[in-house]
Amino acid sequence: MPLPDADDTTRGASYPFRLIEGERVIASYPIASVSRPLGRLVSFLFVTDSRVVYAAESKNVFSSSTTSSEFKLEKIEGIEASRHRGLDALGAGVAVAIILNAICIGIFGTFLASVFASIPSGFGAYESSSGGGLAPAVLAISTTVAIASIVIGAFVVVALARPRGYLGVLGPKEFIPLAADRDWVTTGVLIVLILLFGPLVGIALLAWGGVRALGVFRAADAFLYASSSNIDVIAFDAGAVILDAQARGSLSAG
Repeated sequence: MPLPDADDTTRGASYPFRLIEGERVIASYPIASVSRPLGRLVSFLFVTDSRVVYAAESKNVFSSSTTSSEFKLEKIEGIEASRHRGLDALGAGVAVAIILNAICIGIFGTFLASVFASIPSGFGAYESSSGGGLAPAVLAISTTVAIASIVIGAFVVVALARPRGYLGVLGPKEFIPLAADRDWVTTGVLIVLILLFGPLVGIALLAWGGVRALGVFRAADAFLYASSSNIDVIAFDAGAVILDAQARGSLSAG
């Protein structure tokens, strides 16, 4: 069954799980909702009077996938949620490094240009008084590289500053993650491959990132696309709803 749309979380005409007789859905919370040219990805947290269900679904031009997890209401001790907006220490460090890198490139290019310009005109090709030669070319190249580094770095900083969140269910024995802001395993594997095989893997990584950004992702990728605003709503409301269901719902003595 398809997941409900992000703007239709209360009517719940259909759910990606089967309700048992007498069971009712108390609340449903969108976690991720991503629409791209090649695909769409959504994930939800459902609270019923007897369990909590996490479900995600992805559809793109190449494939479709679903994933779900179910937790008994009496086993849940709480919800753990966090979100971050803006740059952290890593993002701020990268931003400073980008600026310093551009300044250093500009200074080095200016220094090289002055060196070439100071070479006596008798050396022909290095004559500076004519306005040609290597000095202006070196200055133009260094300026272009400095500007390019700032532009590329700006994209990196924007990526690092995107809102991200973390969401999980706390139980008596273990913590089960429902949303993560970084995929360290994949990142580590890619770093190792780049170190081993060089720039060819870098090109493949860029292609992979581009295709994924267009919407070719799996339901399992919903962990990486949790909306920070949705995380805020869940952190504010879901714990109380679960506690109320445990106290007054089908689990209560009455």
